[in-house]
Amino acid sequence: MLSTTLPRCWHNGTTPARQSAVSPFVGVYYEKKKMNPQILMRVFVIHSLAVSRQSSGAEAANFKMGMIVPTGPAFEQSFAWETGASATTIAIEKITADPSLLVGHTFSVVWVMANCNPRIGTGMTVDLRYEENVDMFIGAPCSLVAVPAGRLASYWNMPFVAWVSRDPTLADKSVFTTMARIMGPLNKVGKAAVEIFNHYSWKLAAIVSSRDRDVCGFAASAILSSFQDNNITVGEQVTLDATQYVSGQVDEAIEKIKQRARIVIICNKNLHEERQFMLEAFDHGMIDGDYAFLSLNRLFSDVLDTDTPWVGNDGRDDDCYIAYETVLAITVKTVSNEEIDAFRNLIPVKMAEPPFNHTLPPGTKVFLAGTTI
Repeated sequence: MLSTTLPRCWHNGTTPARQSAVSPFVGVYYEKKKMNPQILMRVFVIHSLAVSRQSSGAEAANFKMGMIVPTGPAFEQSFAWETGASATTIAIEKITADPSLLVGHTFSVVWVMANCNPRIGTGMTVDLRYEENVDMFIGAPCSLVAVPAGRLASYWNMPFVAWVSRDPTLADKSVFTTMARIMGPLNKVGKAAVEIFNHYSWKLAAIVSSRDRDVCGFAASAILSSFQDNNITVGEQVTLDATQYVSGQVDEAIEKIKQRARIVIICNKNLHEERQFMLEAFDHGMIDGDYAFLSLNRLFSDVLDTDTPWVGNDGRDDDCYIAYETVLAITVKTVSNEEIDAFRNLIPVKMAEPPFNHTLPPGTKVFLAGTTI
């Protein structure tokens, strides 16, 4: 069995126990840390690597993959280790069950948690390359890490499979020459917004985005660029964070928006914050039919959605329900069939088995975008 060492820049300075998965998947798993479901992206890259080795006549070899993934409560409702580590063994089982893909090849994986910190993520990428001698990279799902890591991978001419990273910058193939992604770049969001505005003959907008969610900033930039190319004016652009809702500073932003646009595009940290914003709009008299709100929040996670976003615990559900009658939520078509549903159901089953031994709480949802390659 292959033995590997822990990357020096482990995020918490500890040295967790190492375990090996069942052959032919030779891997290093760190105790109580769960790998992200995006590992299924390896099916494409592993196949490419294996075919390349076979076609060149090379002997069977071990391919070592470096994973850059987040963990912890901030990511558990989207793309954390805790909600998809078992996709690794599922993917490897599928690959090794097909004799046309592998001829004696084995695979190992080491991973680090950058948690969307570009400084730490860049350092971890370097360590994976030179300390772990990986053959390819998977991750990071956060664009803040994927951008610098992708540039390094391009310089080294090494495969890099980004996952949920959606910064429009990553679409530049002259810079990110070795990168592949499974989710479309956010410039597509700008194009979608243009289509909606053209459909309703809208020509003036305001954009409200969350400072606490990087994807909102990327989406706002993409929309601004597309609007400029299509003669649609942005009368006001506002960036808010959670502290401003608590301190009441949202009032000033709402008044600016009210005076300068009737169509408001919103991207919030989560649906709770979206509900807060819509209550502010209600309190400022923006729900009388003269204003419309275009929500982007459901584009970025199939976990965030709910049929009753106006429901809260502040006794204002009736007001919020009225406010939500002015909201047009943009969504993507839900991907669901018998095979996908079976796969999602298998994730928690496999998570409870070695080497993960992690029981997911009842009702935990799996972020599908990270498990569909």
